[in-house]
Amino acid sequence: MAGAQASELAITVARGGGLGAIPCALLSPDDVREHVQHVRAATKHLSAPINLNFFCHTLPPANPEADKQWQDVQIRITKIKELKPEVVSFYFELPPTHMLNSLVDFPQQIGTMSPVPQIVDAVKLPVMAAGGIGDARGVLAASALGAAAVQMGTVFLLADETKTSALHRKRLKEAASGGDAAETAITNVFSGRPARGFVTRVMHELGPMSVAAGAPLGALKKAAVAKGIQLVHLCGRMVP
Repeated sequence: MAGAQASELAITVARGGGLGAIPCALLSPDDVREHVQHVRAATKHLSAPINLNFFCHTLPPANPEADKQWQDVQIRITKIKELKPEVVSFYFELPPTHMLNSLVDFPQQIGTMSPVPQIVDAVKLPVMAAGGIGDARGVLAASALGAAAVQMGTVFLLADETKTSALHRKRLKEAASGGDAAETAITNVFSGRPARGFVTRVMHELGPMSVAAGAPLGALKKAAVAKGIQLVHLCGRMVP
């Protein structure tokens, strides 16, 4: 999950036999290279594959300058070809066809969301199920429906290897106990595209869904965290 982890969790997952993923949405190309090299070095005795995960979505033209950092898909595609991860996945949407075609030398595994059976029946590629999966039951269910693998995020947010903020961790622990703290909703005010997160004041006042949702609230989020204010806490249903 973007902002919550980098290479340490990917290394731990790989050592446990899973597919370690690096969320690249908030990383510069140089940062991506550094994390990939770190994972490769730490898992070279395992020959472990790496998954690079990217945001890929069309943003409304609210503020071209503010949105520019989120629209450098071509730069990131070039970086993928250099680093040669075993798996590449995209969140929200897919890049243009010509960009995907430039990656034909890579394994054709594209992460997707449920419903799994319809997708499995419609495509010849391995299907990776994602969303709402966080325990053995979910993994078995996805497998029974035809998925070749699953991708999980929320369940790892309290892991020692993640970079989850203290505020985010506090909310996750409160949510695990049940009650109002566990309330989540789908919102587009954080990034311009729908994603699930804990219900906070910003959701009440700006959303949860807003046609004006444009540039991500990065600067506002940073200022809020510094003041101990819960502004943006992305979280799926599978609270750890």
